[in-house]
Amino acid sequence: MRKIRYDITTEYEGMKISRFLQLKGYSEKNLTVLRGRDETIYLNGRPVHMNETICQGDAIEVYIPEEEEATAVVPVNIPIDVVYEDEDIIVINKPANMPIHPSRMHQDNSLANALAYYYNKDLDDKDAVDNKFVFRCINRLDRDTTGLTIVAKHMVSAAILYNEMKRRDIRRTYYAIVEETPDNRLTDSGTIDAPIGRVDGIEDVKMAEDGRGLNSGTRGITRGVDFEKGQPAVTHYEVIDRVGDLALVQLKLETGRTHQIRVHMSYIGHPLIGDNIYNPRNSIMDRQALHAGELEFMHPITGEKLIIKADIPEDMRRVLNNN
Repeated sequence: MRKIRYDITTEYEGMKISRFLQLKGYSEKNLTVLRGRDETIYLNGRPVHMNETICQGDAIEVYIPEEEEATAVVPVNIPIDVVYEDEDIIVINKPANMPIHPSRMHQDNSLANALAYYYNKDLDDKDAVDNKFVFRCINRLDRDTTGLTIVAKHMVSAAILYNEMKRRDIRRTYYAIVEETPDNRLTDSGTIDAPIGRVDGIEDVKMAEDGRGLNSGTRGITRGVDFEKGQPAVTHYEVIDRVGDLALVQLKLETGRTHQIRVHMSYIGHPLIGDNIYNPRNSIMDRQALHAGELEFMHPITGEKLIIKADIPEDMRRVLNNN
């Protein structure tokens, strides 16, 4: 069980514990769970209720229980690249061909499967039962998009990070390889401000007629620019390298729409290579050339600013080197 300690300073003098925890980012659901359990809140070493008033110099200790049922995920021994880990979060550099969650088509090769094994690999059966695994992924990536994804280890870090995402305080930097031609060069930098919406089912079938998209489970999730019904979407880009008819582009998102980068780059005439939905005739790579390369956010518990990076993967580097 995670224990978090807070040392009370002057600005919180006379405040109730419940209000203090709200200011620290605890959600109403978090507070409800804590209220429903005995001995989860301690003030100067004694168990208390949340209506207690705090003073400068006090110490609050919060014991965070697991309020959810363990995720029904089969543990599978899949190697994962752990870029950062502490008591509250873990950041994984996800490989290609790994979905975030298990599904009918991918029951045992997801990130959730890998983390279920990772957290229980050194425990005996009894300890594994006590060590409930609840999968709380904060920033989800497409199955074939590589790069950094954050997973919260308990309900409080999850609530705080979900709110950071909602406020767009988690800054994400991506790298993509897009098509160019001598007659159609991508400008060195720019902003794409074009709303994105779901494309009708008839278009999903059309986009998948190439054969690759339909077999990859893309039906029903195709998106497109839609100025009438779409949701606002803004992408900033900068070309950082050009090799032949390809450009390596750095992208930063103001919004987080499904397939935003893939849709926007296709919309301006520079689709990602290997993208079986929005550029199905390009087969330079066997996946979309998209990598989540950097995350910048505030640690949910310590408040420390974290900047975490992951190098562009080998398959993208190989394409650039060989082009």
